[in-house]
Amino acid sequence: KNCYKHRICPTDESQIKKSIFIYSDPVDAYLSLWKRDIVKCHLYNLGIENNVVFTSSENEFIGRVDIDALLEFGDIYRFTEMFDCWLETKVSYPILFLKYEEIWNNLEELFEFVEIPSENIPKFPKKKQRTSSRTELNKYQIASLKKIYEHLNEKINTMKGAEII
Repeated sequence: KNCYKHRICPTDESQIKKSIFIYSDPVDAYLSLWKRDIVKCHLYNLGIENNVVFTSSENEFIGRVDIDALLEFGDIYRFTEMFDCWLETKVSYPILFLKYEEIWNNLEELFEFVEIPSENIPKFPKKKQRTSSRTELNKYQIASLKKIYEHLNEKINTMKGAEII
């Protein structure tokens, strides 16, 4: 069980020696969760109460939601709060901030951080193209997402591809 995967903020527990915070362009991350019908699951994992109306599904954690209805909730995934919290919370262990799009350009840093010999880098999975695309949305929807995540994107754009904080 991975109880730390979806934390809004890092915890300072003695058994944690290092942590990796993987982030991405928030618009792309938002679309990825929506396209894969895992909005409900993600909100549940974050412990976020919501009033989103999902289509019925046999699986309680999967369900389709209308993108326009979802956009009414703004930063429903709390990406901005999560990014700020992980960046600003003082903990006793190092945190590697790793931009998803830059993982494959920073494998040396990643392997060094997790103390895996660099000769294992060739075994690392190859980069896959995202299956979600902004072309699936209309101009209003794209503009809404860009507005919601404008300030977060500004912060992300100041970060290096891999950075230990």
